[in-house]
Amino acid sequence: VLDVSASMFDDGKQDKRHCVSKRIINAALSCDALLSTLTKAQVATAVLTFGSQVALTKPFNQPAQKASIALRSVRQGGGTGDFAAVRYAHNLLLARQEQRKVCFVITDGLGNAMMTREQCLAGARSGITTIGIGIEHNVGHVYPNAIQINEPSDLGTVSFKQIKLAV
Repeated sequence: VLDVSASMFDDGKQDKRHCVSKRIINAALSCDALLSTLTKAQVATAVLTFGSQVALTKPFNQPAQKASIALRSVRQGGGTGDFAAVRYAHNLLLARQEQRKVCFVITDGLGNAMMTREQCLAGARSGITTIGIGIEHNVGHVYPNAIQINEPSDLGTVSFKQIKLAV
Protein backbone atom coordinates (compact mmCIF):
# COMPACT_ATOMS: atom_id res chain seq x y z
CA VAL A 1 0.00 0.00 0.00
CA LEU A 2 1.58 3.28 -1.13
CA ASP A 3 0.56 6.69 0.21
CA VAL A 4 0.18 9.20 -2.64
CA SER A 5 -1.59 11.86 -0.57
CA ALA A 6 -0.64 15.53 -0.81
CA SER A 7 1.73 15.37 2.19
CA MET A 8 3.88 12.84 0.33
CA PHE A 9 4.41 15.41 -2.43
CA ASP A 10 5.17 18.38 -0.17
CA ASP A 11 8.39 17.83 1.76
CA GLY A 12 10.26 21.03 0.94
CA LYS A 13 13.00 19.02 -0.84
CA GLN A 14 11.96 19.20 -4.46
CA ASP A 15 13.94 17.35 -7.14
CA LYS A 16 14.84 20.32 -9.35
CA ARG A 17 14.91 18.22 -12.52
CA HIS A 18 11.40 16.84 -12.12
CA CYS A 19 9.69 19.21 -9.62
CA VAL A 20 8.70 16.21 -7.52
CA SER A 21 9.34 15.79 -3.81
CA LYS A 22 12.09 13.48 -2.64
CA ARG A 23 9.62 11.84 -0.22
CA ILE A 24 7.34 10.47 -2.94
CA ILE A 25 10.32 9.50 -5.10
CA ASN A 26 11.81 7.57 -2.16
CA ALA A 27 8.42 6.03 -1.35
CA ALA A 28 7.82 4.88 -4.93
CA LEU A 29 11.36 3.49 -5.23
CA SER A 30 10.97 1.71 -1.90
CA CYS A 31 7.65 0.24 -3.00
CA ASP A 32 9.21 -0.95 -6.25
CA ALA A 33 12.17 -2.50 -4.39
CA LEU A 34 9.87 -4.30 -1.98
CA LEU A 35 7.68 -5.51 -4.84
CA SER A 36 10.72 -6.76 -6.76
CA THR A 37 12.13 -8.58 -3.74
CA LEU A 38 8.83 -10.25 -2.91
CA THR A 39 8.28 -11.23 -6.54
CA LYS A 40 11.76 -12.81 -6.74
CA ALA A 41 10.87 -14.77 -3.58
CA GLN A 42 7.72 -15.97 -5.43
CA VAL A 43 5.39 -14.19 -3.02
CA ALA A 44 1.99 -13.23 -4.44
CA THR A 45 1.66 -9.43 -4.38
CA ALA A 46 -0.84 -6.69 -5.03
CA VAL A 47 -0.22 -2.94 -4.90
CA LEU A 48 -2.67 -0.29 -3.74
CA THR A 49 -2.22 3.46 -3.77
CA PHE A 50 -4.19 5.89 -1.67
CA GLY A 51 -4.84 9.56 -1.34
CA SER A 52 -8.45 10.67 -1.10
CA GLN A 53 -9.37 7.40 -2.82
CA VAL A 54 -7.91 3.91 -2.88
CA ALA A 55 -6.78 2.48 -6.21
CA LEU A 56 -5.74 -1.07 -7.03
CA THR A 57 -2.54 -0.41 -9.01
CA LYS A 58 -1.52 -4.06 -9.35
CA PRO A 59 -3.93 -6.94 -8.76
CA PHE A 60 -2.51 -10.23 -7.48
CA ASN A 61 -2.72 -11.79 -10.97
CA GLN A 62 -0.83 -9.00 -12.79
CA PRO A 63 2.94 -9.14 -13.47
CA ALA A 64 5.07 -6.94 -11.20
CA GLN A 65 6.67 -5.19 -14.19
CA LYS A 66 3.43 -3.34 -14.96
CA ALA A 67 3.29 -2.05 -11.39
CA SER A 68 6.92 -0.92 -11.62
CA ILE A 69 6.03 1.22 -14.63
CA ALA A 70 3.01 2.69 -12.83
CA LEU A 71 5.10 3.46 -9.74
CA ARG A 72 7.43 5.65 -11.82
CA SER A 73 4.58 8.04 -12.57
CA VAL A 74 2.47 8.21 -9.41
CA ARG A 75 0.30 11.30 -9.10
CA GLN A 76 -0.85 13.24 -6.09
CA GLY A 77 -4.10 11.94 -4.69
CA GLY A 78 -5.28 14.69 -2.34
CA GLY A 79 -6.25 13.73 1.22
CA THR A 80 -5.01 10.79 3.26
CA GLY A 81 -7.38 7.81 3.16
CA ASP A 82 -5.05 5.51 5.08
CA PHE A 83 -7.79 3.75 7.05
CA ALA A 84 -9.77 2.90 3.89
CA ALA A 85 -6.59 1.72 2.14
CA VAL A 86 -5.54 -0.58 4.98
CA ARG A 87 -9.09 -1.95 5.28
CA TYR A 88 -9.18 -2.56 1.49
CA ALA A 89 -5.80 -4.33 1.64
CA HIS A 90 -6.91 -6.48 4.56
CA ASN A 91 -10.07 -7.49 2.69
CA LEU A 92 -7.97 -8.49 -0.33
CA LEU A 93 -5.68 -10.53 1.90
CA LEU A 94 -8.54 -12.23 3.75
CA ALA A 95 -9.77 -13.57 0.40
CA ARG A 96 -6.38 -15.19 -0.30
CA GLN A 97 -5.53 -18.82 0.45
CA GLU A 98 -1.97 -18.23 1.67
CA GLN A 99 -1.40 -18.88 5.36
CA ARG A 100 0.96 -15.95 5.83
CA LYS A 101 -0.61 -12.59 5.09
CA VAL A 102 1.37 -9.37 5.33
CA CYS A 103 0.34 -5.83 4.45
CA PHE A 104 3.13 -3.29 3.96
CA VAL A 105 2.07 0.37 4.11
CA ILE A 106 4.58 2.92 2.79
CA THR A 107 3.56 6.31 4.19
CA ASP A 108 4.46 9.42 6.13
CA GLY A 109 1.81 8.47 8.71
CA LEU A 110 -0.17 11.70 8.38
CA GLY A 111 -3.73 10.42 8.27
CA ASN A 112 -6.39 9.04 10.57
CA ALA A 113 -4.02 7.49 13.10
CA MET A 114 -6.62 6.14 15.53
CA MET A 115 -8.87 4.42 12.96
CA THR A 116 -5.91 3.09 10.97
CA ARG A 117 -4.30 1.67 14.12
CA GLU A 118 -7.60 -0.01 15.04
CA GLN A 119 -7.77 -1.53 11.55
CA CYS A 120 -4.21 -2.85 11.95
CA LEU A 121 -5.20 -4.48 15.24
CA ALA A 122 -8.36 -5.93 13.66
CA GLY A 123 -6.23 -7.32 10.84
CA ALA A 124 -3.87 -8.90 13.39
CA ARG A 125 -6.83 -10.64 15.03
CA SER A 126 -7.64 -12.07 11.57
CA GLY A 127 -4.07 -13.26 11.00
CA ILE A 128 -2.76 -10.32 8.96
CA THR A 129 0.49 -8.63 9.94
CA THR A 130 0.53 -4.97 8.95
CA ILE A 131 3.90 -3.23 8.77
CA GLY A 132 4.14 0.52 8.46
CA ILE A 133 7.17 1.73 6.55
CA GLY A 134 7.60 5.37 7.47
CA ILE A 135 9.20 7.53 4.79
CA GLU A 136 11.25 10.11 6.73
CA HIS A 137 8.79 9.73 9.63
CA ASN A 138 8.33 7.42 12.59
CA VAL A 139 4.92 5.80 12.04
CA GLY A 140 4.94 3.72 15.21
CA HIS A 141 2.03 5.76 16.60
CA VAL A 142 -0.14 4.30 13.81
CA TYR A 143 1.38 0.92 13.01
CA PRO A 144 2.20 -1.52 15.85
CA ASN A 145 4.88 -3.00 13.55
CA ALA A 146 6.78 -0.04 12.13
CA ILE A 147 10.11 0.90 10.64
CA GLN A 148 11.46 4.21 9.35
CA ILE A 149 13.53 4.72 6.23
CA ASN A 150 15.03 7.90 4.85
CA GLU A 151 16.37 6.55 1.55
CA PRO A 152 15.30 3.58 -0.59
CA SER A 153 18.67 1.93 0.12
CA ASP A 154 17.68 1.76 3.81
CA LEU A 155 15.01 -0.75 2.85
CA GLY A 156 17.67 -3.26 1.79
CA THR A 157 19.82 -3.01 4.91
CA VAL A 158 18.50 -2.66 8.44
CA SER A 159 14.89 -2.45 7.37
CA PHE A 160 14.64 -5.99 5.97
CA LYS A 161 16.02 -7.32 9.25
CA GLN A 162 13.31 -5.41 11.10
CA ILE A 163 10.65 -6.55 8.63
CA LYS A 164 11.73 -10.16 9.09
CA LEU A 165 11.44 -9.81 12.89
CA ALA A 166 7.97 -8.27 12.61
CA VAL A 167 6.69 -11.03 10.37
